[in-house]
Amino acid sequence: MITAFQFLHYLIAGTIVGLNALGAGIAQGKISRAAIKAMDIQPAAKDEISRCNFLALAIIETASVIGSLFAVLLIFSKPTSIYSVIAEIAIAFSLGFIGFLVSTCSIRPAKIGLYAIARQPFLSKKITNLMLLILSLLQSAFVFGFLISIAVFFQKDNITNLPHAIKLMSAGLALGLGAIGPVIGISRFAQSALNGLAVNQHSYPKIITFTFISQAIIETPILFSLIIGVLLALLPGSVTKTNLESVTYIIIAIAAGIGTLGAGIASGKTAASACNQIALKPELYPILSRTSMIAQGLIDTCAIYAFAISLLLLIINI
Repeated sequence: MITAFQFLHYLIAGTIVGLNALGAGIAQGKISRAAIKAMDIQPAAKDEISRCNFLALAIIETASVIGSLFAVLLIFSKPTSIYSVIAEIAIAFSLGFIGFLVSTCSIRPAKIGLYAIARQPFLSKKITNLMLLILSLLQSAFVFGFLISIAVFFQKDNITNLPHAIKLMSAGLALGLGAIGPVIGISRFAQSALNGLAVNQHSYPKIITFTFISQAIIETPILFSLIIGVLLALLPGSVTKTNLESVTYIIIAIAAGIGTLGAGIASGKTAASACNQIALKPELYPILSRTSMIAQGLIDTCAIYAFAISLLLLIINI
């Protein structure tokens, strides 16, 4: 007979597969539809559009495949207690939720990239390369989630108390929440970068340089959540901590995760606005890029404050 915590164990495995499959399915359907429309707009570029579409679908499929393989791994690892199941919730956040988020946020950049090829077929290779770079950077959030999931997976069967289980669960929660803002911000910026190439093909050197710098700044807040997640997953907890006191770990995860939300989205919007102007007036690149980077740096201080508070709470409670 399947016990209650075994049922929850299988439910978590199914959730991971379901969220990744749902996100990838929606994304691949919408992107393929955009590819067909782009071919209708520019039939002469059908080969370039088809190639770009195939590569985009392959990158998006990656998260679904890894999520499915990890779910199979979970199914064949029998849970030892309800504590191990609570810890597995971290994997649902790290692989399931982030996989869905990354796939759905890849839709708009891929669609705009395909339409950009239809508008500028002679620039198809450069547009494809930029789109693949951006989609790969979006996948980095899923890679971080995979690392947290591995750390939790190899500890979950050795958990003997609720505080330890909550600490591991909070590791996934911190990264899951922390990925939302930066992933949305990168997606928002990517749309402007690819659309900029469609508007002005001569702006490519400026846009590609600006993309490397801005994507790194936008993605920085998620690294703060990753650090908190890794510390929660790997640092030993106090054996004397009560069940009520262990709720502090959830507070730490929420502080670290929510603290990146506004910073990631605002940084992406700032960079997107600058990129739109760079496409229209490449000669103003120095002042536009400098202004954007200063603004993004100031925006990221909000995430730094949240990270500092989370780290302080973690040090106090370890």
